[in-house]
Amino acid sequence: MKILSVSIGDYKVSGNRSKITTFGLGSCVAVIVYDPSAKVGGLAHFVLPDANFSPGNNRKRVAKFGRLAVPAMVEEMEKRGAVKGRMWAKIVGGANMFRELVRDESKTIGARNIEIARAVLSELGIPIIAEDVGGHHGRSVDFYLDTGKVIVKSFQKGEKEI
Repeated sequence: MKILSVSIGDYKVSGNRSKITTFGLGSCVAVIVYDPSAKVGGLAHFVLPDANFSPGNNRKRVAKFGRLAVPAMVEEMEKRGAVKGRMWAKIVGGANMFRELVRDESKTIGARNIEIARAVLSELGIPIIAEDVGGHHGRSVDFYLDTGKVIVKSFQKGEKEI
């Protein structure tokens, strides 16, 4: 099995007999998109909702921003034979890691990241079939492209499949 690791502000696309993994999801969000017929999938680990939230408006790192990363990843999946009409998505992350500092949960970067993930997937016509978002704990993700299985791991909450 080929194992691909996704860093913060990056995404990877692969096919059958692969596992895509990412670590350190706090306020970041991982968007997992999969075409079960083509067995092609991708995982984007983005930091900020949109380029407008970044100092200096650095648009060079597309994968850093949810608004840009998810469509770019889906486009790459389509180049590998995936069909948008067959795709589904799962989202993970978007925690408020510093609840003592930010009391209004709706104003956190994590909440904004969750909101943009949902909005972009809706715009692309890709249904979200599962999510593990919010809260106050970090997460890691393993995505198995032979089955579409997604395992979410957390020190505080343990391990579960979504």
